[in-house]
Amino acid sequence: MSAKVQIKISQGQDAGKVFTFTEHDTFVFGRMDDCHACLPDDTQVSRHHFLLEVNPPQACLRDLGSLNGTYVNGKKFGAREKGESPEEGAG
Repeated sequence: MSAKVQIKISQGQDAGKVFTFTEHDTFVFGRMDDCHACLPDDTQVSRHHFLLEVNPPQACLRDLGSLNGTYVNGKKFGAREKGESPEEGAG
């Protein structure tokens, strides 16, 4: 059995949508049209909120300088300080 990583959207307009990765890939989440998962009207989501680099069975999450951070299973990752640009916060 080969390894895979799955992301399942559990709430909102795309609830039930599943992204499955069986090989190295990247996944971008945010409000912009160029994101793999896009929530254009959600003010809690940044234009480019987080990037997930997948290399099954591993995955590495990187917050891209969002104001609110990225939560995974209740644990907060990232978030920029007030006054920081998204580029500064992503660093």
